[in-house]
Amino acid sequence: DGYTRWWNSTEFTDPAGIFAYKPGAMGNLPYPSATLNPYKYFADNLSNTAPVGSIDFSKRGTFAATGDVNMREYVIQFPVPGSDPVIKFNYAIDASWDVPDPMYEPTYPIESFSPGAQMQEPFNIVVTDAGSDAFHTSTAFGGTLRLDIEIFDWQSPVNPDGVAGEISGIILEGGPFGSPLDILPMATPMPGSSAVSSVFNVEIDAGLLQMNQSGDFMILGTVQSANPSDYQPQLPGGDSYIYPHNAMLSAYFMTEIKILDSYTPFTVIKPNGGEAWQVNSDQQITWTGGDAFPTVKIEYSKDDFVADIHEIIDSTVNNGFFDWKVPDDQSDTVKIRISSDMFPGVFDVSDEYFAIVAGLDEMVVYAADGPAAGRQIYSIDPEGIGPPYQWTSGSEAFIEGPKLSPCGGYILYTTAGFDFKANIRIINIATGEDKIITPAGYDAVYGDFSHDGTKIVTAVGKFGSPLDLWELDYDGGNIEVLTSGANAWAPAYNFDDTQIYYQNFGDSQLYIYDCATGSITQYTNNGTWNDNPCGSPDGTQIAWATMHNMSTGRHIYVSPVEQWYPPDYVIGFETYIRSPCFSPDGTKIIFDHGGFSGSELAIYDIESETWWNITSNSWGDYMADWGYMIPH
Repeated sequence: DGYTRWWNSTEFTDPAGIFAYKPGAMGNLPYPSATLNPYKYFADNLSNTAPVGSIDFSKRGTFAATGDVNMREYVIQFPVPGSDPVIKFNYAIDASWDVPDPMYEPTYPIESFSPGAQMQEPFNIVVTDAGSDAFHTSTAFGGTLRLDIEIFDWQSPVNPDGVAGEISGIILEGGPFGSPLDILPMATPMPGSSAVSSVFNVEIDAGLLQMNQSGDFMILGTVQSANPSDYQPQLPGGDSYIYPHNAMLSAYFMTEIKILDSYTPFTVIKPNGGEAWQVNSDQQITWTGGDAFPTVKIEYSKDDFVADIHEIIDSTVNNGFFDWKVPDDQSDTVKIRISSDMFPGVFDVSDEYFAIVAGLDEMVVYAADGPAAGRQIYSIDPEGIGPPYQWTSGSEAFIEGPKLSPCGGYILYTTAGFDFKANIRIINIATGEDKIITPAGYDAVYGDFSHDGTKIVTAVGKFGSPLDLWELDYDGGNIEVLTSGANAWAPAYNFDDTQIYYQNFGDSQLYIYDCATGSITQYTNNGTWNDNPCGSPDGTQIAWATMHNMSTGRHIYVSPVEQWYPPDYVIGFETYIRSPCFSPDGTKIIFDHGGFSGSELAIYDIESETWWNITSNSWGDYMADWGYMIPH
């Protein structure tokens, strides 16, 4: 249960004193220089294997003279010089006591004894790891040793400062401690698990340790008593005894700590590839991991850190983000590197290139049945100037629903083959790479990019079964299933990614998913078809296509987020008007109109309530998204 200095044979040598070491009649002395003795704590209702912290503290650790047996289990190691162990040991029985208050004569209950009747040093110490990440590898070391040290002291309830007023030091030594270290000045006292204890939380930086290897290490702890502070017995005539010279009254404990052989690596989050950051814009570099390193170095390169290396900052706190004013160093092959400023070999680099550009192009992406064969994805200037740019050349039966990423570096879209296998795909605008990110074994249709540039939401499931909202990274990893049985279709994030709007493909009503709580609220309740919801850039409105008050076709309603009806305004100049999307500044809405064949893209100006086409051809143009795109 702990260790004590009392009665060790080296220091307690007064042959006449009752507090001196006395050899046992059958014991030996295998370690004559030892100054610590291990002990077991006895108290009523403390079973033979129970921890000391489980006792009834209101009874103050007493054992009554009732004839009942108090029993504790010892585990003792004996030498085996030959084939048989030599079972010899010494022991002492120690009980603290003080003269009781005579007014309680003759029964003398517990309350008749003052706190001075109990041992003056702490009687129990429990150490638990509090999330340490101290590590040592062949190339680096670092991190923090975090410990919660709970100290139990019988006198603490009558001390105004509690346990903190009863101790003067907490010293750790051994293992990675090159020399004894008093951690009390850096510890934070907190309430303990009982009225007689406090927890001292301490974080010991790697700089205070001497780590030369990883592993489990046994360390010795010393908790020094503040008052009394020495081994002078608190008894009349106690000054006639000889005790450890200049020794402070202390409680001792042994505990095991772990120095890890690995660390959580850095992971660059943004920019991690595909972003387009404008010169002189304010951007935030983000990363995770590397918790064992208090500070980091940040650099960028345009040649994969071969020769072109630029320091952004030589050392900054490792808090997972850094605000960066993008320099005028234009390139489409830029990567960021986050590294430990102490150990350059510990780092992570952007997975793919991002771009530093003079500016982004405002652009519309959409699906069209021409001019190329089949339905493909195109982009066009929102003014309709110049020919459309073709992004896909697939032969799938179904290609539509394109979305532009907020960074302008990616296009998300949906494909479905004649085998009814549906996929969500992503195009890297800078490289032209086009890949499937559908979760393996599932179908996925329609999706949207989060406005913070970190996630994609899409509708995922098995063909013929209801689909649900899933979130994933741009590469298809880190999947999180958001709903169960939602029958989701055409999801779209709101302006700050706190909500997801979607159509229920079963009842054709619109619903709102709350990203913080996971709750779902029905938005429309009109008993007819509603689809393709889109949030306004300021977060106040939802636009969508609906058959409300119509027998065929669709109009566009734009309503407050709080209620769908009555709408703020309706775009309904003809029968088929669908797939709305706000302009980046929120002053206009792009949509398609004209039916399921021969549909054109048009723009509606909210203030003037006028509209105009930006496409005019013999094929159909559908489901436009309006945003920004890196120059290509």
